Amino acid sequence: MKTYQVFYWIKKNGREYLNHMYVAANTAKEATQVCKQQVREQTGRNAFRPTTKAPDLAAYKGNPNFVVE
Repeated sequence: MKTYQVFYWIKKNGREYLNHMYVAANTAKEATQVCKQQVREQTGRNAFRPTTKAPDLAAYKGNPNFVVE
């Protein structure tokens, strides 16, 4: 097994919030599936666009609909 950092978005109050989680899995695809399942169980929300590649934050800066901290 390998540890993956999975980035995902949560929709809340008309905005999308960038989050990340560390997941132990055999493949990146499996890691994204585990992440979606864990987020659903812990928050009751859907993890949108999960990926193991870091998103390009320049595309989201200045857009009020996306919250990147």
